[in-house]
Amino acid sequence: MSKVIFALILSVLLPGCYTLNGISISPDTATYWVEQFEVNTVEAPGEIGQQFTELLKVNINSNTRLAVDEDSPDVIFAGAIVGFSVTPEAPNDQNRSDLSRLTLRIAVEFTDNLTEANSYQQTFTDYEVFPADQDLLAAQDDLLGRLFERLSEEAFNKAFSNW
Repeated sequence: MSKVIFALILSVLLPGCYTLNGISISPDTATYWVEQFEVNTVEAPGEIGQQFTELLKVNINSNTRLAVDEDSPDVIFAGAIVGFSVTPEAPNDQNRSDLSRLTLRIAVEFTDNLTEANSYQQTFTDYEVFPADQDLLAAQDDLLGRLFERLSEEAFNKAFSNW
């Protein structure tokens, strides 16, 4: 019975501040904006900035109560794709590579207009390995989808998790 009362007291004292998935957003923070991520590397396909931007918006919409506000948002995400490279991985006995690695680097600037101490600038890097004999263009959408998912989650967690 005391656990129920304790849980009820916590739910009254901390409304909107903490959720079960580890997100910590101040009750005063109500709005967000995600600026279009630029592509600042010639190796990357031109459309991936837009793709990452949209995925980050979906992540925020799905995991927070924040509303979109382009004019005066409480928090803002901005940034650029700053690295896109394919390198050989796992050389074999014929001096060839059996695997290739697609590495993606995304610079993120998160601005919290209500609590400046929560703001950050960080570059997030991740990679996917794929068979070297597979055509990159054929695998690119799938590889980038997995990379974007993880990188947007990292940027999101850095902004909204106070661990």
